[in-house]
Amino acid sequence: MRHSFTVKDYAPCVFSRIRALMGVTPELYLESLCSGLSFIDFIANSRSGQFFFYSFDGVFMIKTVRQDEKDFLLKLLPGYYKHLLKHALRPNMNASEAANVTFFPNANASLLTRFYGLHCTKLRHLRRKVHFVVMSSIYGANTSSRMIQFDLKGSHYNRSAKKEDKVLKDNDCVAMNVKLRVSKDKADALLDSARHDASFLARHGVMDYS
Repeated sequence: MRHSFTVKDYAPCVFSRIRALMGVTPELYLESLCSGLSFIDFIANSRSGQFFFYSFDGVFMIKTVRQDEKDFLLKLLPGYYKHLLKHALRPNMNASEAANVTFFPNANASLLTRFYGLHCTKLRHLRRKVHFVVMSSIYGANTSSRMIQFDLKGSHYNRSAKKEDKVLKDNDCVAMNVKLRVSKDKADALLDSARHDASFLARHGVMDYS
C-alpha cells in the first residue's frame, strides 16, 4: 500500500486461546489473512451496511463492524470463551461422543459462530478507523459458485430473496423443499446444542445474533 496504516489487536490473549481450542494455528491465521493481500468479496443480503469478505483461501470470513458492535463483542468475550470451553469434546469421551467429533465443527458441541479475532485498521490518509471481526467460514476452502447459500432466521416475514440476490432466505428454502436429513442421534445432538447455545445467548440478552 502507498499509504501508512496501523492495526490494533483487541483481546489478543483470549482470541489466541479460542483459536488454539479450535485448532487454528498462528501460522494458519497469519498466512490466510496476510498472504497475497487479496480477499474474495462476499455479497450478502445484509441491512447492516457492513462489508463481508472471505480470506483469499476461503478459510476465514471477515466482517466490518460498528463501534457499538465491537464494544459488545468484547463485553461478551469472557462468557463466550467459557461457553466454548464447556462444550469442547474431550479426548476421554465415550463412544457416542467420539462419533460426534467429526460431526461438530472443531470438535466442539457449540454451533455458535467461531470468532477468531477482533482488529482495527487506522487509515491515516483517510483519517478513518475500520473495525473488523474474523470468523470461521462454514465452507472452509470450498467457495464453489455451484453452492446454494441461504441466510436463515427462522421467520417467514419479509424473508424472500430478490431476483438479483445471490443469497437466498427462509421462504426460498421452503419453496425449494430443502430438508436437512441426519440420523436420530445427530438430530438429538443438534437440538441439544441449539438449546444450550440459545440459553447462553438469552443470559447475555442477545436476540438478533449474527
